[in-house]
Amino acid sequence: MKSAVLAFYDTHRMSVVVDMFWPDINPKSTAYKSKVRVIRRWKQQRPHIESMASKPRTAQQKRARQKGAANPLSDDAEMDILDWIIALRSHGVSVSSKMEELEALSIAGLYDVPKSAFAASPTWMATFLARYSLSLRAKTRHGQASAADSIEVAKDFTATVRRRIVDEGVTKIYNADRTAILFEYVPKHTVDERGARTVWVKCGGKSKERLTAMLLADNPGQKYDTWVVFKIRPSTVATTRDENTRLRHDFSRGMWQDMEALEKETYTAIFANGKG
Repeated sequence: MKSAVLAFYDTHRMSVVVDMFWPDINPKSTAYKSKVRVIRRWKQQRPHIESMASKPRTAQQKRARQKGAANPLSDDAEMDILDWIIALRSHGVSVSSKMEELEALSIAGLYDVPKSAFAASPTWMATFLARYSLSLRAKTRHGQASAADSIEVAKDFTATVRRRIVDEGVTKIYNADRTAILFEYVPKHTVDERGARTVWVKCGGKSKERLTAMLLADNPGQKYDTWVVFKIRPSTVATTRDENTRLRHDFSRGMWQDMEALEKETYTAIFANGKG
């Protein structure tokens, strides 16, 4: 069939070729775009395809694989997955194993591969990466060095607090805990070329999106209501900025409508500032 498609493509436009051999495909669908890529790939592989078609033993084969390399996905489907990975990595977007799994299942559906025959298992993903000299790599990231004497610092702080309690006659102690809550996170691992020493991941200057939760309790054990803080750039207009602070917890007029509703729904005070 591949050789017949290529022969027809020699004298007709791509849209006519697809309509001739795959009349059920919608020209505006993802399947149509995928089929166009496949035909163009066949054109690049034309000498090999014509060689296989000329031999009676291999003329009816749909794909050519080495012994022991059986795979429910066709070469064209795998190349679509590879093109997708290359496109994302060229823009610095990380590709996690879960993203690879979901994309493989999506492309398998475009090629009418039954779900019972292909599940994008970890074994398949490992062999796929090995076939194309790829591997899961940890992204290069900023190091964070902790103080070598952190234990001593903690002991000194505790002793200082205890002395202050005695000196000031303090009867109630409050403990405020500033905790980050992450709601978006760039994966720590991505598919990239095997052996690459540095793996770049574009993350807009930060690898995660978060808000800050403030937790408050006192020494008798009473816990107080939690409140959260979002990092938002304040208005550059002084009167608007003061109004937002006074009436809307530093949120803009439009954003405060959503935040006020969220406060009532969660019984949690929500604030904003430029520091987060």
